[in-house]
Amino acid sequence: MDVRTEILDKAITWFYQNGVKDLTESRICAQLQISEQTFPQVFRDKEDLVHQAVEYSLNAADVFPAEVMAAAQNPVEEIILMFKSCADQVKDVHPGFFIQIQYLYPSAWNTYQRHLQINYYYQFYDLLNEGIRQKLFRHDINLEIVTKVLIEQLNVMHNTHLFPKHRYNMGEVFRNIFLNYLRGICTETGSQIADAFFSDNTF
Repeated sequence: MDVRTEILDKAITWFYQNGVKDLTESRICAQLQISEQTFPQVFRDKEDLVHQAVEYSLNAADVFPAEVMAAAQNPVEEIILMFKSCADQVKDVHPGFFIQIQYLYPSAWNTYQRHLQINYYYQFYDLLNEGIRQKLFRHDINLEIVTKVLIEQLNVMHNTHLFPKHRYNMGEVFRNIFLNYLRGICTETGSQIADAFFSDNTF
């Protein structure tokens, strides 16, 4: 592991645990155990570090782990597990992290949003299309709009101002945001599958 990668690996772990609101270059160097002379050799400034650390984390993550997705038997179950996988990846992240990068480090936030579009948009779109073919999703839904709404639901779940973790059980947030919407785009058969899957699994 080279110096830059080692720093990014330590940095994103620290950011996920503590957020990024009160960063100074001196504090970063102290926490990551690097010299203040090394920092400018690797990063332009603290915003560049946050941006690169977020990008590093997103590229290193297995978006949809095969062992998780193997439990799905149809497009309805698969899309539920995709959503749950997204939620699980951020469940232990500092409650202010996403809001902080959105407002303080917009380049990092844009990278995160681009990641959602690239890695989730077409998977959701193709699953919805297959679900329509199998008569599990309603044939009259607008695939592009519904796909974008699903991605926005991921952002809502990460909005800790709306759902602070000390007040809300994130499994209940997940169930109430996603399951109710899913029922609306499912056929009767698809709704029965969704209800049964949520009933049989812990979220």
